[in-house]
Amino acid sequence: MPSSTTHEPSFTQLVAQALMNADRPLTVAEIKARVEMIRPVRARDPQATIRGAINNVTLAVSLGGRPSRYTWWPRHLVDNAFRQPLADSDLKAGTLVVNKEVWLALWPDFHAVPSRSQGEVTLLLSPFPLPGGRARDGGAVLQGRIQHLVAGEAVWGLPPTSALADWYCRQGATPDDTLIVRVLDADARRYAMALSRRIERDETAIAARNQALADAAEKVLRAARGSLIDSWLIPRLIARGRGAEEEIGGGLPVCAEKGTGHWRGTLNCSHSPHWHRRFGGSYEQERQTVKAATADVKAQEELS
Repeated sequence: MPSSTTHEPSFTQLVAQALMNADRPLTVAEIKARVEMIRPVRARDPQATIRGAINNVTLAVSLGGRPSRYTWWPRHLVDNAFRQPLADSDLKAGTLVVNKEVWLALWPDFHAVPSRSQGEVTLLLSPFPLPGGRARDGGAVLQGRIQHLVAGEAVWGLPPTSALADWYCRQGATPDDTLIVRVLDADARRYAMALSRRIERDETAIAARNQALADAAEKVLRAARGSLIDSWLIPRLIARGRGAEEEIGGGLPVCAEKGTGHWRGTLNCSHSPHWHRRFGGSYEQERQTVKAATADVKAQEELS
């Protein structure tokens, strides 16, 4: 005889649902109200229960404020543009080894275990408008999947693909050039990709964007008391609106032209001991690092 027992969704599931369906950032009280439309929160401290659930929702980030507001950060990816450096090995093999910023844009739910996707992406290599109305020829649509390319090393991206190698060749791409990856539809994992030639780049404009983004990053770090690894800093910058129409890339999502050490030197604030940790070969190690940082980061933001 079939069991008549029904299992209520967990508070973590309900919080995630509330944030995914919201058309604006929500406070803890607003999240609680939406959760209680489905399941009453009968704990002694209902808001603490909701905060605990928020801490378990990997794709929820705080926008700060008093009271703090939370949002589903992948929603803010659309129209963000990311600068991806090219390597000579990419051009020869038809690979795309991505930096952390582009990796998170292409696979935003990687840490959303167990419901994460498989890293599938669609890259539109067709004519793509650049600043000033310029466009590159193209025409290819590339279906691929982000993969761990070198065991034990921090190398992730698209494996060798003949279509990508052909596109590089037809574009006349060189290691001095970069790619601009723009998010078209984060849910469908659709992106436009264009070549940005070194000789055509507006260095003054890029420097100004870099500085604006660095200023925004400093505010985020101060709100979190400096305890942010890349996997938490990048989504917060995007969710707070410092990614749209910016060209983000480099060691961190702040400096397209300078390395992590230079950028960190411009910020007068403390940093987590995990700050230098890049995304390495072990998924489990990265997941545990992110999980361990979650509660502390969100608690600090709640107090800020």
